[in-house]
Amino acid sequence: MEFEMIKVRPGGDLSEVIRVRQEIFGYGEDDLDEIGISIVLKDGAQSVATGRVVLDMEADRIIIEQIGVVEGRRRQHIGTEVLERLMDVARDCDADEVWAKTRMEPVAEEMLEKHGFELNSAYWMTVEMKDYR
Repeated sequence: MEFEMIKVRPGGDLSEVIRVRQEIFGYGEDDLDEIGISIVLKDGAQSVATGRVVLDMEADRIIIEQIGVVEGRRRQHIGTEVLERLMDVARDCDADEVWAKTRMEPVAEEMLEKHGFELNSAYWMTVEMKDYR
């Protein structure tokens, strides 16, 4: 499956990101939009997923703050596609490490673990870029 990606940097047009976020998570814009890079994946005309990373400049790491897939399109490996695209953003930012906020969600933890992330606490999983697969 080939997805079109919309990538929104701080200050960019968040309208589609907010629309998809509201559909998936029930909320739209928040304070992290001012410092995060958000993406939306589109399958044709339909937006099917969103994700966001935040750059932690002091620690030279990227934080995956959000990955979500619209109802009806889950369990189709679209979340993995979002993860791959967010990891590309991490590479572009020359991050040494990526942290992911899982909030103790088993599906998210399983997906991240398959890609080399390790549980760091009840809320965080991490991977060094050199170990990411």
